[in-house]
Amino acid sequence: MTLARYTGWRPWWTRTSPPPCSPDVDAVEDGYGTPQARPIHRATPQELRGRPFPAGSMGPKVEAACRFVEATGGMAAIGRLDDAEALLDGKAGTIVASAGTGAGERQS
Repeated sequence: MTLARYTGWRPWWTRTSPPPCSPDVDAVEDGYGTPQARPIHRATPQELRGRPFPAGSMGPKVEAACRFVEATGGMAAIGRLDDAEALLDGKAGTIVASAGTGAGERQS
């Protein structure tokens, strides 16, 4: 797999360091720790900021992803490092992207 095929998105990490927002969780969860918890697969920064995320847990990761997307117009992925290829393909974790990029399409 080459990262070059992701037009306009340039990772800043090297092969020896982890990518941003890889907290070793499957995905960001709405209602984490409750019986109603469900994974958020795709969202915009605005959608994520409309939900509560604890400051000592997922909050900083979500905020970092939102800021990255807003600053670059690119996408951010939050998920397991072992799923890096699937994250980049949008098939795992939580994909954060600007409105109009299909970010909010799949939230099941």
